[in-house]
Amino acid sequence: MKNKSRIQRVILMNWRGMFFQPFELDEGMTIFEGAPGTGKTTIMIAAYVCLMPDLNYLNFQNVTTVTARKDEDKGLFGRLGQGDPVYSLLDITTADNQRHLLGVQLIKKTYPQVTLKHFAIANLQSDAPVEEILLEKLADSNQQKIPDLDEIGSKSREFGGELIHFRHAKEYFKFMFDAGITPIRLMEIDERKQYNQLLHTSLYGGLSRSLQSSLRDYLLPEDN
Repeated sequence: MKNKSRIQRVILMNWRGMFFQPFELDEGMTIFEGAPGTGKTTIMIAAYVCLMPDLNYLNFQNVTTVTARKDEDKGLFGRLGQGDPVYSLLDITTADNQRHLLGVQLIKKTYPQVTLKHFAIANLQSDAPVEEILLEKLADSNQQKIPDLDEIGSKSREFGGELIHFRHAKEYFKFMFDAGITPIRLMEIDERKQYNQLLHTSLYGGLSRSLQSSLRDYLLPEDN
């Protein structure tokens, strides 16, 4: 069987209720279990943001069945932590055993606006410790802080990595395709709509068998 790229972990940094939290993903299936309000949907949204970092598709206002107070934002803005920076990352091993961290920095603007910065840490050593790269220890203290992207880039070089800043989502999507992470380029609107529908269904459910089949054939063509 041909090897495929795999997400090893989802990493949330400064999301609401989570300072630094990596979630390991099993090769087969991973189930998030917990009471309402414990962060299951937030984890899924953080992964979604990395897979589809296009604000045209990041509308999560009604994604949860948990009843929210009128003054409580259940969308993307309300799930981010206080202050800057806020990151979402995917730790990915590709089919040719290259390791990349795909990341998005989420920046709060005037409510409820959020802007995105797309980046990747490419070609990390397979055993590079993500916590050492992504967190900075404060001098004379046991506390840690979340560094800015340039500081993360500097640290990643110690483990063979290269920080890449993408000017826009198209460059990010191209990197994903060239690395073998996604099966299509996602350059066109129709491609993004199809791909987003697949991701959307992971959160909301309700995908018909016929639509599921057509999306699978479109996004995951059989190997030649």
